[in-house]
Amino acid sequence: MDKDKLFKAAMAVIDTIEATGGVVETNGGATFAPSVDEDWTDLGLAYIDLCKALDRSPMVSMTDDEDDDDVPDYRIIGSFETHSGALRISDPCYSKDSWCAGSLPAVSGTWVAAVRESNEGSWGKRVAELVVHHKDMKLEELIDSGDWVDTGIDVGVDSGQCGVFDELLYKDDYQATGYVHSSEKIRKEEPFYSMCCDLTITRGAGTMMAGAVSSSGYGDGSYEAFVIKQNDKAVAIKIVFIGEGDEE
Repeated sequence: MDKDKLFKAAMAVIDTIEATGGVVETNGGATFAPSVDEDWTDLGLAYIDLCKALDRSPMVSMTDDEDDDDVPDYRIIGSFETHSGALRISDPCYSKDSWCAGSLPAVSGTWVAAVRESNEGSWGKRVAELVVHHKDMKLEELIDSGDWVDTGIDVGVDSGQCGVFDELLYKDDYQATGYVHSSEKIRKEEPFYSMCCDLTITRGAGTMMAGAVSSSGYGDGSYEAFVIKQNDKAVAIKIVFIGEGDEE
């Protein structure tokens, strides 16, 4: 089997779909379809699977009926899978024993990731929040929910980015196999970290097999993370980089 030919064929499909606007997401990430044909869900899911296989962040937007005033300023960036029973909140530059990161018990399955972006004047558009949630939860219902509680994790950032990752797959360099960089690799000896950097530098945020990562507001610092739980397991996690009224 010629892996190069397979890779080129997969990229041809991905490039074709993205050239026509990517895919639209409905039902909290349970269904995807090409933006030019919202009935062709099989092709949409195939595109998502190809992106996951190549650790590439898919081009995803909401359908018009979901992208309404109930979810202002939030942008779906993709989805990921977790089956370890725990999710880690961390700057991808940190090791698992870092004091300024932590993990939470979490429901397994497909999770959807979104960011809230805000215009910060001379700083331009910045990621103010990274929100990830199990696909059975609805983003529009989570935003103003009163069920959010502080995780107690002092979320540190030293590389201008932070994410939520499957505990077992965090820092697993195998995930970067076949990933096509849009920018120069930051650390060639650390493929996982370099992949995260590429996603945040070129797109602001993105997903991979193991989780989701985004740039962190104004940059490095210490941030708060919140969680919604069901039966003592996380079903939604939110990292707040820029709160209402915050100024650099």
